[in-house]
Amino acid sequence: MRHLSLLSTFLWLVFPAVSVSLPSDTSKSQWLVFTEPEHDLTIRKTLDLLQRQEYDSAAALLAREVPDSHPASAYFGGLCAFARFNDLGDTSGLNGSQRLWETLYPGGTPKRSQEGDTKIILYRGLSALQLAYVARVKGHKIQSARLGLAAADILGTLPQYLEARLALALFDYYKAPLLNNFAWLPFVKNRDQDLLLGFLERHYPQSPYLESILRNSLIWLYFDAKNYPRGLTHIDSMLHRYPKNRSLLQMRADFLYRQGDFEGARDIYEKSKREYAEISSLEKTNGYVPIGYLSAVGNLARIYRNLDDKPRASRHLELWKSEAAQPFRPFLPESLKKDLQRLE
Repeated sequence: MRHLSLLSTFLWLVFPAVSVSLPSDTSKSQWLVFTEPEHDLTIRKTLDLLQRQEYDSAAALLAREVPDSHPASAYFGGLCAFARFNDLGDTSGLNGSQRLWETLYPGGTPKRSQEGDTKIILYRGLSALQLAYVARVKGHKIQSARLGLAAADILGTLPQYLEARLALALFDYYKAPLLNNFAWLPFVKNRDQDLLLGFLERHYPQSPYLESILRNSLIWLYFDAKNYPRGLTHIDSMLHRYPKNRSLLQMRADFLYRQGDFEGARDIYEKSKREYAEISSLEKTNGYVPIGYLSAVGNLARIYRNLDDKPRASRHLELWKSEAAQPFRPFLPESLKKDLQRLE
């Protein structure tokens, strides 16, 4: 979750939340890490295919090698479905990921959520966290906040797991600036954001399955902190391994744009727009407008306006406002939508 509304802020304050304890000097051996020895190779290959954006191959491999009865099937299957939606705009992937994660976290009382062995509880907490993000993407902010708190409560019972600590560090990071406004209240305890960033930076590589997810989150934390050079360092490192990843390339363009390198951002988004247009023409999206295409079109509209190229800015704004794009615009970042609204 990158941004929290005022209502979410209220919920964070009213309901009890969990904070992660961040030891100053820790070693990998002190924690358990999230692994599935029996299916380790399959899961790693699935995650690699997702980074290569080969969604059908990733889902097929997981379905073939991991039984439906195993929690890894639903959790990582949800990642496959959501990744397809997040790139190609296939809303069946959004709803499919929700259904899969709800099999692991069906809701219920906090006590019930903490029943079972520690691995099942971890899956439950991580699934609640994913469902919080799905709810936010769908615009259900209250539900998102509640699911986020449920995930924090569950993961807070698993301090022995590195992934639980890292997830809770993300919660604390986003709570910090919000709680600054309420520091005068006796029950509000803030955390140092630099400390939390350092913790995430040091320890996300130790998670064999969630490294990419955690690293993406870390990159956006640097974006919010306006530390664009550090974020670009991470993006370029990931692109070295996955040079064709469309999402990573667009992230790079976002960082360049914020640094004022409008030409560099333009070049990436123009290439991205052409690639997504080709994907659509090959009917790989089943009639959906790729979210990546809309992101490229919208960003090019504001980039060309910054370059004082009003004709190109207007053409891209018309594409953004097209009837085919309307059902998918709600899934784009609020900052982009607000910028484009000012251009209309």
